[in-house]
Amino acid sequence: MYRKLLLIILLSIGGMGCNKEMVKETVAPDPKNTAKRSLTERSLTAGVIGSSATYDSILWKVDTVKNENAYKFDQMAGIDRYQGQLYILGGNCASWDGEYNLWELWKGANVNNAVKQLQQPKPAANFPYYTTEGNDDWCNYWLMGLWIDPSDGKFYSIAYSEYNYMKKWETEAKERRMGLATSVDNGQTWTYQGDIITQDKSIPPPPGQKYYGAGDLDLFIPGDGYAYVYYKKGFYSDSSGHRTEQDICVARCRLSDKLAPGYWKKFYNGSWVEAGIGGHETIIIPDVNIANVCYNKFLKKYVCIGNDTDGKTFISFANSMPTQDWSPRDFGFPQISWWYNWFVNVTNNNQHVMGQSFKLYTAGLNLVTKARHGYDYHIVFDMKEYDRTGWEVIDFSSQEPWPSAPEEGGAAYVLDNNPYTFWSTAGVNGEAPFPHHITIDTKSAKSLHGITFKNRKFDIDYSSGQPKDMQVLVSEDNVNWQTAATYTNIEIPEGPVDESKTRLSFPAAVNARYLKLVVTAIHGTNKVLYFSEIGAF
Repeated sequence: MYRKLLLIILLSIGGMGCNKEMVKETVAPDPKNTAKRSLTERSLTAGVIGSSATYDSILWKVDTVKNENAYKFDQMAGIDRYQGQLYILGGNCASWDGEYNLWELWKGANVNNAVKQLQQPKPAANFPYYTTEGNDDWCNYWLMGLWIDPSDGKFYSIAYSEYNYMKKWETEAKERRMGLATSVDNGQTWTYQGDIITQDKSIPPPPGQKYYGAGDLDLFIPGDGYAYVYYKKGFYSDSSGHRTEQDICVARCRLSDKLAPGYWKKFYNGSWVEAGIGGHETIIIPDVNIANVCYNKFLKKYVCIGNDTDGKTFISFANSMPTQDWSPRDFGFPQISWWYNWFVNVTNNNQHVMGQSFKLYTAGLNLVTKARHGYDYHIVFDMKEYDRTGWEVIDFSSQEPWPSAPEEGGAAYVLDNNPYTFWSTAGVNGEAPFPHHITIDTKSAKSLHGITFKNRKFDIDYSSGQPKDMQVLVSEDNVNWQTAATYTNIEIPEGPVDESKTRLSFPAAVNARYLKLVVTAIHGTNKVLYFSEIGAF
């Protein structure tokens, strides 16, 4: 009865991490459908535009409106798809013996219509009852993350445990560890398979402190054959019961080893050789409450969004999973994360691999009203434009320099940084037929994510002659070409203003030196095409 009363009190305040500080609460165009303008032209309600301090080519725009959703979890959700159904694993903790259980399983076609299942997931009787010095009656488990083996439909999740409560349960004076739980009945019953990750205790903690354990994790499966667990480890004060240090480390396991105990290796000093149980560990990101990782196909980088020990949201980037080369935390990112965060791909609801546009789901407790909330935020990444100094137009289908205004009509004017000059295809003595093309040498190979262009500045009928259907080709040698993107129904600019720039993203970044724009249709009734400026990002 004593344990039950304490648990009721705990749940009314917020469950796992309830004492933690709560933080403050445009899609790339389809290249084969309707081309829309990219980040700087797109409208997001209450959007915040920013850029990376470390990777200064990366831009972001975040819709900071709180979109309330149904997922008011006290943990990171686990999301995976099997046989056409999306499964979402979340909720709150269950006691080691399953007597008190707040695990949840949601199911549906996507995150917007998933329904919480009436049959509640439950732990099998073999979940360990961890207790050491405290000798109390607390040992709680959260199922964090979800991987469904596509070969046989077996469910896998990280069973995260908090135990050994040394003082009051609302302090950090407790330990953490991680094990593997599996289900063979579509997530209804879970069996504990053993511990997989525990804190390195080879070195005694600082005086007056105790081990914090390893937990508060993020399961990340990027598609490289491994499952990664980013987890927090550190110490807490023996006198106050509060955290004194907490940092993010990482371990991994081959998916072919089925996330099994004994197969996890921690990242340490640049290598993956330390055992998951008690092995040495290198701090990847310091001073962190929680960190969530995804791979972004648009940026071709790994992205971490989390919050630090003061509750401030940060973003970090990495190029490599093997080397874990994370950039310093950038606190210029909007303050949107709560304690529990997870990513969702807006196209396929994948939790690990994002596109240019994606959502960050957050959940937590309002410490003032005691109400539990779940929100999601729309995030769009983009890239800054390249400096065009030295770029050169080396080929074009036709041009029409005007005798009365020789500064207008020539193809070279698409690179002169002047919105009042422009390239015009032939039209005075007969309109040149489609397709129109122009080729630009950027003078060095670079990663290209898309193109930009400005339309001719018209005082009247500015839409006439603007590109409507276009193919963008790229090449490294001006001989062998590949299609980077195909656009149809490109939007007409909003008005005849100097800065009415259009940004069109490629479906995937490409490495190239040469750009060729091939226009097969324009807005208006004739065949004369106009470009004022052309760039790339």
